[in-house]
Amino acid sequence: MLLPVVTGYHGCGQDTYEKVTQHNAPMKESSNDYDWLGSGVYFWQDSEARAWIWANECKSRGSIKDIAVIKASIDLRNCLDLLQEQYREELKQVYKLMKLEYELSKKPLPINMSKLHNLDCAVINHLHQFRKKTGDPPYDTVRAVFQEGNSVYPGSRIMEKDHIQIAVRSQGCITVQRSL
Repeated sequence: MLLPVVTGYHGCGQDTYEKVTQHNAPMKESSNDYDWLGSGVYFWQDSEARAWIWANECKSRGSIKDIAVIKASIDLRNCLDLLQEQYREELKQVYKLMKLEYELSKKPLPINMSKLHNLDCAVINHLHQFRKKTGDPPYDTVRAVFQEGNSVYPGSRIMEKDHIQIAVRSQGCITVQRSL
C-alpha cells in the first residue's frame, strides 16, 4: 500500500527552528530508551496546536527557552504504519523473537511504565535491526495513534490529547514547507 505525503508539526526551541529553516541543518533525532515509536524525529500529524502545546510544556520544564513549530511534509512511502493490520502483525512477530532472545540471554524484558514506553521503543528498534539483518530495508518512518489525556466525557475511550504521531528515521523523508 502506497502511503501519502502528510503534514507534520514539530515543536522545538527557537534556536532549532532557525538552524533547520534558515541553515538547512538536520533535525535532531530523539533516541531515548522510552521513545514510544523508537528512534527518530517526532512530528504530530496534522496537529499544529498539539505541537505548540508540547513546545509550551517543554518551556515550562525549562528544557527550551523560546518556542517555535516547524511545519513539514513527510513522505510515508516506506512507513511502519501501525494504523494498518499488516504492520501490527509484523510487530507482534518481532516481539515474540525479541522476547525469546531476552529469555535466552537471561535479561529482563523492558517494560512500559506510565509515560515511559521502554518496551515499545525496544520492540520497534528491534524490528528495524531485524529487517536489516534479513536484508529488508528498515522503515523510514513509523506512524501510530497515541491516546493521551483524560476522557472527553465520563466512560469515553476518546481522550483529550489523542493524536497521530510520526517518528521519522530517514531525514530524506522530511521537506520543510514553512516554519511558524
